[in-house]
Amino acid sequence: IFEQKHYYSLNYDDQQLDIASASPPKDENGWPEINQETLHLEPCLPLDAELAAFIQSVRTNTPPLVTGRVGLEAVRVANIIKENMSACL
Repeated sequence: IFEQKHYYSLNYDDQQLDIASASPPKDENGWPEINQETLHLEPCLPLDAELAAFIQSVRTNTPPLVTGRVGLEAVRVANIIKENMSACL
């Protein structure tokens, strides 16, 4: 993911997030300083995490992290991607 002053790279295999951020230059003619950081994430399967979060919201009577409408849209987009990938094979 690119932002104006940040870059994020998520590695699902290694379960880590690499972050690069630009600090302002130390002088007018200098280049920005690039800071790099790697966060090691707790390994988990994405679907398991989504289900656990949903179950927690039901148990605590709190709103889910993702609404049903947003979830349905994600499934719709995933199906379009899957269909397009199949058409290319």
